[in-house]
Amino acid sequence: MSNILDSVMNDKRIKAIIFDMDGVLVDSEPHHTTLERRLFNKAGLNVSEAEHLQFKGKTSDLMWRELIEKKGLKISLDELNEIYKKAADSYFSELDNLFPTEGVVDVLETIRQKRIPLAVASSSTKNIIDIILQKTGLKKYFDFIVSSENVDAGKPSPDIFLYTAKLLGENCEACLVIEDSENGIKAAKAAGMTCIAYTGTGGVQESKIADKTIRHFNEFGAVVLQ
Repeated sequence: MSNILDSVMNDKRIKAIIFDMDGVLVDSEPHHTTLERRLFNKAGLNVSEAEHLQFKGKTSDLMWRELIEKKGLKISLDELNEIYKKAADSYFSELDNLFPTEGVVDVLETIRQKRIPLAVASSSTKNIIDIILQKTGLKKYFDFIVSSENVDAGKPSPDIFLYTAKLLGENCEACLVIEDSENGIKAAKAAGMTCIAYTGTGGVQESKIADKTIRHFNEFGAVVLQ
C-alpha cells in the first residue's frame, strides 16, 4: 500500500475510522438508483439523471422531501417514506449479487488487527444497512453501525458523524472518514474530520474539499495500517 495518507496524518494520530457504506464498502449505489427510478416512474415523476445525482449520499427522507417541494406531489412525506421503505426492504432482501468492494476486506482485516475502532455511518435505513452488511459478510468488522434514523438531519449535515464520534468515544479531529459522495464529504468536513474521497465505484460529483482521493483500497495507506 502507498503512503497516500502521509500528508493528512503526519501531525496527528487517527484513532478511529468511519466508513460510508453505499459506494464505499459495497457498490450498492446502482441498486439504489434502479429502485428509486422505478418509484419515480410509478409516481409519474420526471426526474432527470442530473437531478437524481444530486440526491447521492442524502437520506431517502430528504430526497422525497425535496421532490415533494419541487414537483408539487400531492402525497404526504410519511406515505412516500413508507412506500420507499417497503420497496427497499423487498428489493435488497432479494438481491444475491452484493459483494464487498475490491480490496476493502483486506483493509478492514488489517485495521481490526491493529485494534483501531471502526464504524459505519450511512444515509441508508438501519434495516437496509443490516441486510447489505449481512449479505456481504462485513458486519463483523464494525464496532458501531449508525443509520440516518439515528439523527435528525442527514448528510450534508454533520450530525451523523458527530453522533458516530460520540459512540466511538473520540474527538472529531481523531476520526478519519471514507466517503464517496459530495454530500458525505461535506458532512465529514463540517464535523471537523479528516476525509478521504473514494472514487473507485464511479467517482464523486465533487471531491475537492476532501483531504485525499483514492481510486482503490490498495492505496489506503501504510500510515494507518503499518
